Amino acid sequence: MAERNKNNSEEEFTENESSKSESTKKDSSAIGMNRILEALVDDPKSLEKIPKEERISIVKKGFYFGPLPPPKMIERYEQILPGSADRILKMAEKEQSHRFEWDDAALRGQISIKKRGQQYGFLIAILGISSAAILGYNGIFGVAALLVATGIFGLIR
Repeated sequence: MAERNKNNSEEEFTENESSKSESTKKDSSAIGMNRILEALVDDPKSLEKIPKEERISIVKKGFYFGPLPPPKMIERYEQILPGSADRILKMAEKEQSHRFEWDDAALRGQISIKKRGQQYGFLIAILGISSAAILGYNGIFGVAALLVATGIFGLIR
């Protein structure tokens, strides 16, 4: 039984080692392929040196975030349609200006809401304190004290 476990562990070890070497081969071949692809992207004419039978289709996908495409893409737009780089920049500037206007309007709206809330809160506190004064004058001290306390705590908060 011990020999069987020993043999199984040796087999597992050799399987792990062989899978590690295969993954290392795959990683190194992927790195080599990436270098070839980068060289082809940088110099497309080097593709002509590869025989047609050995060529494969290469597709480069990319994406970007933000209002402007990368400089190489803008340069290609300009080559295809002269003046397009300026149009793209103007479009980005217009979008940024529009976004700033919206942010400014939203900020002003929030400030207005907060000011209005403070004004209404102050008004409610003054009404509560005034009501408490009237109730206190008429001898209803318990309710008057409660209204004063509520009004003062409302102002503090």
